[in-house]
Amino acid sequence: RAHFSMWCMLAAPLWIGVPLPADPAAMDIFLHKEVISVNQDPLGLMATRVSSSDDGHATVWAKKLASPAGAASAAVALFNTATTPQNISVSFQDLGDVIINPFSVVNLRDLWLSKDLGPWRKSYSQMVPPHGVVLLRLSQ
Repeated sequence: RAHFSMWCMLAAPLWIGVPLPADPAAMDIFLHKEVISVNQDPLGLMATRVSSSDDGHATVWAKKLASPAGAASAAVALFNTATTPQNISVSFQDLGDVIINPFSVVNLRDLWLSKDLGPWRKSYSQMVPPHGVVLLRLSQ
């Protein structure tokens, strides 16, 4: 998931250079429509690193996504490269022009879980497993 998420955040071509695995869990990664939509977004923008922990193991990446006029949408990825779980936070103010107003309500959706996380204000934090990722869609 982490590797595939980074591909999607960087708008990189989704080339799989090996035979597709028969493992259903692997196929769930390669065929996940919500995650692939981040890669295939019409704006075609690459994510930028928003923040990083002092040791560099916890990073937050964000990219603006296409959205209806007057709205804002973004993808935010919380990456953990450590061997232990990390609580990773993103301040909406750190996202710059990726969202319209960092002080208003931001609706979050966990793309890998296909689950709405509800409205949040100012920031969001989540425990991310070792070598794991949380991929979010933010909308206003």
